[in-house]
Amino acid sequence: MNEERLTGSPFLTLHPLDANFSPWAGALASIATVSYFPKGTHLSAAGDILRDIVFLVEGGILDSVANINGLEKCTLTFAPYPHWLFPAWHGMPLLYSSLAYTDVTLWHLPVEDFINIMKESKAFLSFIMRFSALESRRLYHQQYLQYAVPTTLKIAQVLAFYHYLRSQAIIPELRLTQNLIAQLSGVHRTSVAQGLTDLRCKQLIQKRPEAPLSGQAYKALEAYAFSGQ
Repeated sequence: MNEERLTGSPFLTLHPLDANFSPWAGALASIATVSYFPKGTHLSAAGDILRDIVFLVEGGILDSVANINGLEKCTLTFAPYPHWLFPAWHGMPLLYSSLAYTDVTLWHLPVEDFINIMKESKAFLSFIMRFSALESRRLYHQQYLQYAVPTTLKIAQVLAFYHYLRSQAIIPELRLTQNLIAQLSGVHRTSVAQGLTDLRCKQLIQKRPEAPLSGQAYKALEAYAFSGQ
């Protein structure tokens, strides 16, 4: 699976950027204030304005916003990730709320210091610009999913990325409940059961959607999620 597909995932991950992030961890840590929050902590609300750029360096965050149907649409973000980067950079209010899905560790970086690092290092500037491009791609894809993709395909895409991220050890142990599938795909909770039934009838998933898939089943699920079959 290429990076462009990966960044279209309802699961956010910086796996494609992780190797490029590591060289800058020390420089960022030297100017960062560290905070820790337990699982279930409400980290921010829609309308909040952040004064610092925040890097998620350990754990996962669940972002939530109402979609066009008034349903909850969520995104899971896993470290390392420059969370709330653009709203903080521009001093704009957040459009979503954020919850600590696991215990999390955050680095708080003053915007001016963050910009100075980019001025001093073309490589770090390139890293941030690449992140910006991938983030724009993700946001476009999320919007496309809401307007143009049937419910079963939204669910299939969540499952396809879940199994890819688990197979690559990118995400931690994660119980893929029907409620979480509904949140990540932005559909009614009652629609998930029917969507899973349809996928089982096509022999794309087993009884439990989080169960390991054979290579053939995974490829079929990925193709179903992206080709619109």
